[in-house]
Amino acid sequence: MVGLCARRAAWWWLLLREQVLVFSTSFGALLCLAFDAAQLTRGLLGQGRAIDETGPRMLSTFFRLAVSPMLQAPKHWQRFDRLSLVVLRCALALPAGSLLATVAMGGLASLGRFAQRCHEVRDVELERAAHSRLFVWCLNICSGVTGLTSFALFVRVYSDWREGRQPR
Repeated sequence: MVGLCARRAAWWWLLLREQVLVFSTSFGALLCLAFDAAQLTRGLLGQGRAIDETGPRMLSTFFRLAVSPMLQAPKHWQRFDRLSLVVLRCALALPAGSLLATVAMGGLASLGRFAQRCHEVRDVELERAAHSRLFVWCLNICSGVTGLTSFALFVRVYSDWREGRQPR
């Protein structure tokens, strides 16, 4: 059981790491960063609103909406916007939750043996995961969903930002 949990933990870690990388480097995140940088530059040059008046930055709003299950989508968002946010949260939470559950099961079996076994099998299992068609297919689908839904979140956050609305 410890060996199985160690192998699964390596796979879930790889999937979680990939989703976090896709999300944090997605068009949505990069566009939020670009708009925040442009606003900061305009504020520093005196061409836009004062820096203090801009409210929360788009990038921080973008990340808070994506990862916080307690933060609800604003009421004025359409169904697609809300669904996109839920799907993005699931795409990020599924590997994290599964990884935590696997680590907990392995830890219950034997924490010391589990850590040793994880270290032993990590490289081999990451290689096996990279060669698994099903895993690569799943990874690509998850990456696509994460990328598309994070872009949809950016569009919604940008639209709200332009209208001066802030999520509660």
